[in-house]
Amino acid sequence: MIKVVNGNLAELSDNQIKEEVCRQIESTDKGVRARKTSYFNNTYSPDIVLEWGGSGQSRHVFLRADSNPEYLKEDLSFIPESTSMMIPLNTVDTSDRDDEALDAAARQSRILVTPLQAVATLDPDDYDTPFAPMVSHAVLTGGRGYISSEKARSSITTISTGVRQAGTAQSAGIEEAIDLATSLLDTPMLNSITGLMQAMWLAGGGRWDEFPVPVAATAKIDSSSLTQLLSMEGFEDDKFWNSISGNITMEKLLSSEVRGRSHNLEQLMRFSWESIKARVCKVIEPPEVDSSRDDDLHWSLEDYGLRLDLEQKSVLFSDFAQADLPDREVSISPSLDQVRTVAEDIEVHVSAVNMGNEEKRVTYSTNTDENIFDEYLQGVDKTLGKEFEIVSVEVAKNIYRTPMKCTFENAIARGRSSSKFTLLEFASTGVPFLLETEDDQRKLADLVPKAEVEDPIDVVSW
Repeated sequence: MIKVVNGNLAELSDNQIKEEVCRQIESTDKGVRARKTSYFNNTYSPDIVLEWGGSGQSRHVFLRADSNPEYLKEDLSFIPESTSMMIPLNTVDTSDRDDEALDAAARQSRILVTPLQAVATLDPDDYDTPFAPMVSHAVLTGGRGYISSEKARSSITTISTGVRQAGTAQSAGIEEAIDLATSLLDTPMLNSITGLMQAMWLAGGGRWDEFPVPVAATAKIDSSSLTQLLSMEGFEDDKFWNSISGNITMEKLLSSEVRGRSHNLEQLMRFSWESIKARVCKVIEPPEVDSSRDDDLHWSLEDYGLRLDLEQKSVLFSDFAQADLPDREVSISPSLDQVRTVAEDIEVHVSAVNMGNEEKRVTYSTNTDENIFDEYLQGVDKTLGKEFEIVSVEVAKNIYRTPMKCTFENAIARGRSSSKFTLLEFASTGVPFLLETEDDQRKLADLVPKAEVEDPIDVVSW
């Protein structure tokens, strides 16, 4: 680690200084990539560019060797972009009046001015609260004004306390937290933090009209506050995750900046089977296995949808059009007996079976509660011949539900037109027909809430 002496960087090369700043920023926010440029202490060009994942969000960092408050205020007018970040490398010695003047100038310019020491103070590893990473991320992405080390420490402790209190419907500390967030953050990030606190207040059993601070008419978790939640360190509170699950949609998940796996996504999905809906689900070949991945995590977010990893295959739930889904095709060719076995095991009603070969197709269907296998398909596979394969089936939990079509040539389950199904409906009605192995069937049954699927699905392999 590069040595810091009395709040100042020791005699280092320009490149070493930039490396230390990048290291400290990446330590403060695990989701950011700090990229050095070829400039140093330049008036108009950034020294470092911060980039957050695939969200497209970025922020330019301007390093300053001179920490005189008057010089810093003057430099604010030269930085070409608002929402940038200025990092004085040395301690900024200011009086209270200087602090206020520098803060006002930086806020007016929508620029964050914070010394390197204050960036270090934002490191969430130094705080015993699961909300510290969220606050640190909020400051780095949406902070504005002058933030000293003292103010950085206060932002972590005060806002984290407010969020925690909101989750238990206790008013103490919430107003102070929102006031501080208002002074620190730009409007989008402030709305994200405030929206999260409101939603947690309601999830914790609080009444809307008793929330300590006047708020908008509706409290809900938007894509930005959901990003904060899923980006936090593991937060294990079943009551909280269960309470907010009904507020989460596929659109919000895909609009968030989170991609890949996370412990909090796993927590959320334990309670979201019956609330999140999708238009289509598709069994796919999983991406190449990451040897460092956590085998206890099964859910991940892709650009195309929500992926559930089983033993050998993955299931992608999505609102995208079928033609737009990624080309990781799985094709299966079950026999009539195998389809019948799955239908009996998961107790679904098969209303149509479509069979075909290269020359023609034949569809058998029923609108009654009769078993299509017993009534229409006795020996039909022998009659049609071996060249006929099952192309698709239409199934439902009972004859009154919207049927779900399972197409075997591309391992897709979906409804008619723009119909949507919950993840639980897909998992208990359509997906079992699209899985080839008992291992995948049992893994799916293990992950689906036990109240809905009490016994492991036991089917023969295709």
